[in-house]
Amino acid sequence: MRSRRFRLLLLVLLAGLAAVIRVLRHSSLQLGKDEACDEEGAVVAKEGLQAFDEREVERESEGGVWYPWGDSGDGVCALHETRFGRALPRVLLLSFPCSGNTWLRYLLEGAAGLFTASEFADEELLRAGFLGEGEDPGSGRTLVQKSHGAVDKSRPDLAGRHEAVGPSTPAVLLLRDPRRAIISFWKLLSRPGDGRHTAQLAPQDFQNNAFRGHVERMTSQWEELATDRLLWNSAPLYVLHYERLLMDPLGHLRKILRFLGMPVDEERLRCLATHLEGSFKRSGNEDFDPYTEEEKRRLSLAVERVQRLLRLMGYPDPPLYEWQDALP
Repeated sequence: MRSRRFRLLLLVLLAGLAAVIRVLRHSSLQLGKDEACDEEGAVVAKEGLQAFDEREVERESEGGVWYPWGDSGDGVCALHETRFGRALPRVLLLSFPCSGNTWLRYLLEGAAGLFTASEFADEELLRAGFLGEGEDPGSGRTLVQKSHGAVDKSRPDLAGRHEAVGPSTPAVLLLRDPRRAIISFWKLLSRPGDGRHTAQLAPQDFQNNAFRGHVERMTSQWEELATDRLLWNSAPLYVLHYERLLMDPLGHLRKILRFLGMPVDEERLRCLATHLEGSFKRSGNEDFDPYTEEEKRRLSLAVERVQRLLRLMGYPDPPLYEWQDALP
């Protein structure tokens, strides 16, 4: 058993090394061939990435249906439906918990008219119209499938993390400032049951050893989720930053739909533009600072390593989080 486990770990390490070699080779040989430069000479990469060619999607005429803007008072928008599809390819919507995954699902369902799935089965989301919440992620009936990878699961070793990646599956990787995401995740864990997605806590709820342990574990897991996917994914990967999605949701939706091979429905986007919030968009009220100086240092180093890897792999410069400006 130990010998088999050792061989698996060795294979994972070799796969990671091969990925690093591919990245270095790409950065040294392909720059200028597959990438363009903007007016200031900065590299602009992967903007037109597509996992699938654009195609017509067949929707089920029976079964679950939801009217996302049924009570909007707009006669045109109220008629738009969200339904299950047929023979859709599997695409992961991957993020650290509380990074805007559910809000992005709402935006995608509104734009494409197709349900999204999840590896979880959240009854609160199901009642709110996410009818794909209880759907088998591999059924071929949903546009994307929510996952948090190996975060907060009993897969602490390298082999378990590699298994959780599923490197041959196309994915959208959604990244959010870990200092905010970790606070939001703590709120979610502290308030089980209905309402937990929008729960609020008092400052004293963060002043205990349980929160300190949470920060230590989640700092590592935020970094691992990003780096494991970037290094091990062999299928097309679209990287999206939550902070940029906030600034231009419709612009980024167009790019994601292109990545997914989905036609853009301008009428649905017009309706979505007047209903951007949805029911589960993060409130953005994590402005207080519950972190110790050592926790801030570890978070800063984790963020810097992920940002450096993104640049090395040819992705556009990641956003600088507001707290990075205050670092010494």
